[in-house]
Amino acid sequence: FYFPEGSNVLGRTILPLTFLNTQGRQLNTVKIQTEVTGKAYYLQTIRQLKRRDKLTKNNIKAVLLSTYGKPRDSQLVLTDVLGKEVKSTIAKNTILSSWMVQVPKVIRKGQHIIVFLEKAGVSLKLKGVALDGGVLKENIRVKVNYKSHRILQGEVINETTVRVPFMY
Repeated sequence: FYFPEGSNVLGRTILPLTFLNTQGRQLNTVKIQTEVTGKAYYLQTIRQLKRRDKLTKNNIKAVLLSTYGKPRDSQLVLTDVLGKEVKSTIAKNTILSSWMVQVPKVIRKGQHIIVFLEKAGVSLKLKGVALDGGVLKENIRVKVNYKSHRILQGEVINETTVRVPFMY
């Protein structure tokens, strides 16, 4: 006996049970009340994790638990979260949900960076400060430490550099 993929029959339900004779003819149908449960693997913290801690095999584990009362966004795959970081402090033995983890920021807000201005083969490097945090290839705001103190927007290209298209 199986349920179709995507069906939602967990909990108390009524199932029809049909009795057939040896020729395959229906003799009787009885409806029985049953409790349907399901289990799935969830990722659980082994110890308390602080904000920005990286997720590794040493601080999370996969545990087989009942799906009853668990949100769907907590069915994460271990290989998908390894190397990511937690957004805020998480207690020991907490089931991870997708909203609790994020891709680590390569550049953090307030970090001193190099602003790389370029256009048509001409480039200029200036010191600056990141006004936003960002991951690779994400656009963030930066403030240039030059006379104008202009706020520019550019693409994160590594952990110390933001490329800004030169507009002038």
